[in-house]
Amino acid sequence: MNQNLSERIEEYPELKKHIEAMLDVVEDVKGTLKRADDAEIQVVDNMRKIGAAALHEWAEKQEKSTVTQWNQEHPKAKKHGKKNSIGPQALEDKN
Repeated sequence: MNQNLSERIEEYPELKKHIEAMLDVVEDVKGTLKRADDAEIQVVDNMRKIGAAALHEWAEKQEKSTVTQWNQEHPKAKKHGKKNSIGPQALEDKN
């Protein structure tokens, strides 16, 4: 990984949004955080959102990696496709 933090965070827009919200708390952008308790509530809320976004991004990368690996190991495996159904007409033919 030769990318710096700003380059890396650009790859994860949802995570970036929550980190920017955390910076807004630190900088008190809205000017409404006068007490430590108020700032703490905002920080904890943002940390939860950052954690959820990070886990979501991780899961998506894992899924893509697993699918890629599966496709390489099983190149002849059938992909998603339309299923053949006997349908109502076939049932009528039996009667």
